[in-house]
Amino acid sequence: MTAGARLLVEALVRHGVDTVFGFPGDTSIALYDVLRERADIIRHVLARDERHAGFMADAYTRTTRRLGVCEASSGAGAVYLASGMAEALAASVPLLAVTTDNNRRSRGTSPISEVDQDQLFAACTKWRQTVERPADIPALVARAVAAATEGRPGPAALIIPEDVLEETVPLPPQVNAPERPALVPGRRPAAPPEAVRAAAGRLDAARRPV
Repeated sequence: MTAGARLLVEALVRHGVDTVFGFPGDTSIALYDVLRERADIIRHVLARDERHAGFMADAYTRTTRRLGVCEASSGAGAVYLASGMAEALAASVPLLAVTTDNNRRSRGTSPISEVDQDQLFAACTKWRQTVERPADIPALVARAVAAATEGRPGPAALIIPEDVLEETVPLPPQVNAPERPALVPGRRPAAPPEAVRAAAGRLDAARRPV
């Protein structure tokens, strides 16, 4: 058996993530417990608040060509993180935001710090998903990494309720499979050869090419 938080950290490690920028909160305790245990292989950089975490991850991606990962807890933490995500979306910078949320049982009961993170991130990410089952975490991390790094790059958000992080499930068999490293750029389709030849021909025949 393994907890959702451990599945998350192990999935990040398999994708080559070695640094997470964040600011801990009450809904992310299970995640930070595992990050502490795996400090030998994945580094946590404490930000002053979640706004800084988003921009730190942005700068990390731009300077290292490795996918920047930032973390925020529910409520104001997610709201603060959105500003950095909006900048990354406008600048086509791939990021992975991992946000924790309130317990699924408290949805719709107006718990403290309740924010609809799906709607919040709708305007500042190219992909977002709420995790409903711990066993889905490895596959959704893979989808988030692909969404952030492929095509036109941009931020992806993975929203995980705190009880999903705490819940234990049998170890999924796919977690031991190697994953493609989260490097930037990701997979990019090649231009059609005929289009390349046509463009080269026009440039070759141009009298005053720019």
